[in-house]
Amino acid sequence: MAESESRATRRNNTFERVSDAVVGLNADFEYTFLNSQAQELLDATEETLFGTTIWDAFPETIDSVAEDNIRRAVETGETQTYERYNETVDRWFEVRIFPDDHGHSIFFTDISERKERKAELDRYKQLVESLPVAAGMNTPGEEGVSELVNQAAVELFGATSKAELKEYAPGGAYANEAKRKQFSERLRETGSIDQQEVKLTTLDGETFRALVTAELAEIDGEEYSVWTIADTPERKPNEQQLRYKTRAIEEAPIGVSLSSYEQADNPIVYVNERFEEITGYTPAEAEGRHCRFLQGEGTSDEAAARLGEAIADGEAATVELQSYRKDGEMFWNRVSIAPVTTDAGLSHFVGFHQDITSTKQRSQELAQRNEQITAQNQALGSFADIVSDPDQPVDQQITSLLELGTEYLDLDVGIVSDIEEPPIRFGTVYRRMTQLQLVTCLTSVRHSVH
Repeated sequence: MAESESRATRRNNTFERVSDAVVGLNADFEYTFLNSQAQELLDATEETLFGTTIWDAFPETIDSVAEDNIRRAVETGETQTYERYNETVDRWFEVRIFPDDHGHSIFFTDISERKERKAELDRYKQLVESLPVAAGMNTPGEEGVSELVNQAAVELFGATSKAELKEYAPGGAYANEAKRKQFSERLRETGSIDQQEVKLTTLDGETFRALVTAELAEIDGEEYSVWTIADTPERKPNEQQLRYKTRAIEEAPIGVSLSSYEQADNPIVYVNERFEEITGYTPAEAEGRHCRFLQGEGTSDEAAARLGEAIADGEAATVELQSYRKDGEMFWNRVSIAPVTTDAGLSHFVGFHQDITSTKQRSQELAQRNEQITAQNQALGSFADIVSDPDQPVDQQITSLLELGTEYLDLDVGIVSDIEEPPIRFGTVYRRMTQLQLVTCLTSVRHSVH
């Protein structure tokens, strides 16, 4: 008994010295131990949790990933590991469950910094991937290994995939081994190199000159060479620029179409993904047709004619017109077209398509509201003129107000006649009413009629 208590004391003392939060559960899943870190994490004390099952103390663990792993540890007798986010303390923990004959020991290791570093690395990878030039990172030295490359690097070196390029030793990219050593030594001495021109080799053995920028960086305690490679202007400039432009067009947030001016009826030869999203027509359905197939019964003849004239004259133009999607739904389309010329002259027209339906609807609603406000202001002005005229008899003022009501409130004449029957009594009531009360009265009648 004394020996058992001694072992428990030694275990408790050991767990108190570790940085992890540690709890102990018996075979019935009742708490038997919590070190100080665990008490702080769980916001509880040993006295409040001893003898209480984890399910009673923390009901949210029922049917959760925690319960799944605890019961799996019981069934298999093997250590289970998972990650969980604690909203209360805003931290990430790696949870390890160690089963034994007496129950479980559960360790909570704070991995928030590791998670943050991984998130930063993921963001860095996304940044590298989005660069229009070849980029990546590798461990430095002759035996360096590529850890990261982007798609632009795959294309630059003629690889079929990122995996294939990563197998290609970074040192092997240099056409001249002596130059590679000079570059590596200079990078080691200075820590960074900015746009040094070097001769490189593709996976197919083709050599080319490029501008290399590199920097030594420490990431998670490891040293890496982070680099970018840009073509020198003389290497396939047109091909590289075309790739950039094509990618920009394909990912543009507006619909883009390209039509051939050299072919009869100016047919579409290309549309991007956003064009399909706006119109519902796939590239196969749109290509080979004149863009008038988007027009319908509500399309303005004037706007359509303006586009036709611009194409005939080889000029740019912008119009707003009603177009129709593949399913027949109408939408407002702001279309801008511009000529594309080559050394041989005008060859294509590029078109930009924007769905401005919501903007049009808001503009129409605003215009209607402004008309209503203008009409109300005019009516109130007329009302003020009537009631402020001291020379006009009361009966005449009432008649004028009623006539104003028929115009402003859109009432039938019969209603006015009914109100005019007892002029004296109504006039008496009118004398007791302020101008503001009359305005309120007229407005209330309008709402009740409509």
